[in-house]
Amino acid sequence: QKNFKRLRSLKIVETAGIRKKGQIVEKVESYSVYRALKAVSDSDVVILMIDPQKGITHQDRRLSQIVIEKGKSLLLVANKLDLFKDSIKNNGQREQFLLDLRREYPWLNFCDFLFISAQEGKNIEELKQKIAETLLQRYRKISTGKINKAIQELVARKTVYVKGGRSKPFKVKYSTMVKSGPPTFLIYSNKSKNIPDHYRKYLQNGLRKRFHIKNSPIHLIFRTGADLERRQSKKVSDITSW
Repeated sequence: QKNFKRLRSLKIVETAGIRKKGQIVEKVESYSVYRALKAVSDSDVVILMIDPQKGITHQDRRLSQIVIEKGKSLLLVANKLDLFKDSIKNNGQREQFLLDLRREYPWLNFCDFLFISAQEGKNIEELKQKIAETLLQRYRKISTGKINKAIQELVARKTVYVKGGRSKPFKVKYSTMVKSGPPTFLIYSNKSKNIPDHYRKYLQNGLRKRFHIKNSPIHLIFRTGADLERRQSKKVSDITSW
C-alpha cells in the first residue's frame, strides 16, 4: 500500500493470449495479436502469464525478448496456482520450479517470478506491490556522483582489453544517467566500440546490484573521451560567444 500511494495513477490493459503464428488463422485473432504487441509498446511494465505445468514456452520466450528489446519492465507470473496443487504442493517444489526456470533462462534472472491464484486471490497484493516497486525503480533518478563511483569501482575490479587498433585496457573517464524508463547510462571511455558482450553484462549486473534495479533492462551507451572533450569545448565556446 505504501508504494501504491506514491503513484498518481495506474492503467492496466489486459490482452488476449498470443498463439503460435501457424495457429493464427482468423483475421480477428490476427488483430488481437497486433493489439497485444501494441499494448507492449505503449506500456511501462509487462506481466507475462506463464503456465506452471509448461513453464516458459518458445512463444513466451520470444514475447519476453520483444518486451526487453523494447525497453519495458517485465514481471513473470504463474496464474491458476489453485489448479496445480498436486504438481506444486509446497514451497520446496515452488523453489525447485524457479531454480529450473532460472537455469534454463538465465537472461531473465533480473525479473521477479510470482505465483498467484486470481480465483482464490492468493498473492494478488504481492503482485500489486511488485508492480509499484518496479515502476518506482524504473523512473528513479541516480546522481552522477554515485554512478561515476560505481562504474569506476567495477572497471577497477575487472579489466578487459578491447580490440580495434592497438588492444588497450578499457578505461572510463566519466559516467552519468541520461534517462530513466528504462535506466540508461552514458559512459565516456577510451573505447566505445567492440566492447565484449560479457563485459557489458558485467557492468549491467554491477549497476543492477548496486542500485537495486529489478525487472527492468539496463541500457548502456558508450562514447569515447574525445567525444566528451568536444562536448566540453563546445560548452566553453558557447559561454565565450555569449
